[in-house]
Amino acid sequence: MKKLFRSLFALAFGAIAFTSCEDVPQPYDTPHGDDPTPVEGEYLNESFSTDFGKFEEITTKGVAWMIDFSTAKASGYNSSDKTNTESQSFLVSPNVDLSKSTGAYLEFEYIFRYKSNDGRDLVLITDNYTGDPTTTEWKDITGDLTEGSDWNTWYKYSYNIPEQYIGKPNVRIALYYDASSKSSRTWEVKNLLMKEGQVDLNIEPKDFDINGQGGGGSSEGKGSYEDPYTVGEAITATSATGVYVKGYIVGFVNGTKYVEGSTFSATGASASNILIAASATETDPTKCMPVQLVANTDVRAKVNLKDNPNNLGQEVLLYGDLTTYFNVPGIKNTSYAELNGQSIGTKPGGGGGGDQGTASYTLVTAGPIAAGKYVFATPFANDQYIMMKPLGASATYGWLPCEQTTFASNKITTSEANEFTLTKLDPYFVIQDSQGRFYYMKDNYDNFNVAASLPEGTVPNEYLWNITIDNDFGVSITNVGKQKTIFKKADFNTYGAYATGAADNDLPRAFKK
Repeated sequence: MKKLFRSLFALAFGAIAFTSCEDVPQPYDTPHGDDPTPVEGEYLNESFSTDFGKFEEITTKGVAWMIDFSTAKASGYNSSDKTNTESQSFLVSPNVDLSKSTGAYLEFEYIFRYKSNDGRDLVLITDNYTGDPTTTEWKDITGDLTEGSDWNTWYKYSYNIPEQYIGKPNVRIALYYDASSKSSRTWEVKNLLMKEGQVDLNIEPKDFDINGQGGGGSSEGKGSYEDPYTVGEAITATSATGVYVKGYIVGFVNGTKYVEGSTFSATGASASNILIAASATETDPTKCMPVQLVANTDVRAKVNLKDNPNNLGQEVLLYGDLTTYFNVPGIKNTSYAELNGQSIGTKPGGGGGGDQGTASYTLVTAGPIAAGKYVFATPFANDQYIMMKPLGASATYGWLPCEQTTFASNKITTSEANEFTLTKLDPYFVIQDSQGRFYYMKDNYDNFNVAASLPEGTVPNEYLWNITIDNDFGVSITNVGKQKTIFKKADFNTYGAYATGAADNDLPRAFKK
């Protein structure tokens, strides 16, 4: 159905786009890449509906760009076997002659998902292509890609070609992605155009390093814990995933307009955001960054100025994503902070800023289930159990992995990284893992999604779980929205949530800390 819908949509959009390109008034003919029949004022026009057209696909590692669902698609993830392949691939345009141009812009439609996973998805430009994209000196003109939440909502990339490339005869652009063997993003692109003219958005080119780090943050280098961005560097960087930024808390944004709402005090503060700057006395909004404080997290509770007015003027280290917030460079999805010598939230690579140890969890033999910290495991032979584990640190969805463990003296002893926290929202529960992520279900899949925080306002049923225990100690954990129950199928080495098929002896048992 998705493929049919996209095909019809692409045909309809293509018809509109073709009509809109007729009779474009320009004072001179401009070449259309290597096309022998150029359209006046148009340099590139590729729909990627059936092939790459004049673009050249060059893969140096792993999985190549492909045509899928009438788009150019880049992903190192294989949905059939749920594996990721370390990949590095370019989609390089033909030569574009901008020697007569007085200004041109690039635009395309895209869907970009799983931003928190490893990798990079970039738009590159050069005026000195060597024939080998790995030896070419590219500049990064990606700007800010909006992460989608479904496969039907398309966003538009639209930026002016930087001024230093206007008037040059040998300009090329490239779509580039890389992925790791641990996780991958997915990027779909269609209806790419480069045309004479101007749009409202300019972009500052950044240096591109083919050996640079992608999403998820790196253990070393700029943006790492050891070398965090300053506020000035973060403003210039514009977009990055999973990085550290250090600055001083100087205020908050009141309302929805950034400049007008920038308030340099704690009086009347909002709990949802703070402003940070390179100096504790800064009062110029253009030298500050707004920081989103995610609802229902320790970071919001302990960092915001509404509840903690003494934080004003204090230095803070934050971990999150550099992206647009209040229509200016900002930080979102903050999951960890260090303030006044205190570690707050979940430090990447370890829970709560400290090392996680082992703990013992005791079998729950009677209901009702209470709030608290648990591990869940299903018996399979004598004292051997298959224990449910949280999703990997970089995953945003998937089936839950599992491992064999031993049941002894009515307990299971295991790493605290494997525990889940149940919090009561009468009469149901929300479930968090050891990294503080909330588990929910969406669409009609049998796997799980994770979110850094609960949605604002009323918690949707997809985030709520009905948890009961039967006479055989089996625990029924049923998603309220999807009415699916968690258990391990015999033919899968994972836990999922299914509408039917669970017998009492397939349900996990609960072990409370």
